Amino acid sequence: MTKRQIGIIFHGIGEPSRTLEPGEAPYWITVAAFDALLDRIKAHPEPDRFRLTFDGGNLFGAKVSRLCAMAIPLRKRAGGGR
Repeated sequence: MTKRQIGIIFHGIGEPSRTLEPGEAPYWITVAAFDALLDRIKAHPEPDRFRLTFDGGNLFGAKVSRLCAMAIPLRKRAGGGR
């Protein structure tokens, strides 16, 4: 049986450089909170079930998405996660 994936979507990380649209603020996360989230994911018994995504409509999100795609595997190789 295939296990469910857990998707978490963001519009951005850190302080937005523009005025956010109504309802967008909950999809932004501070750098510290994002780092803590990565720590929690790597400590999870099944970290590969998590998928972090960024809204493609935000250029900033697209840049961070590439960094995120590298972050978890790098942390695993560094001894974090499983």
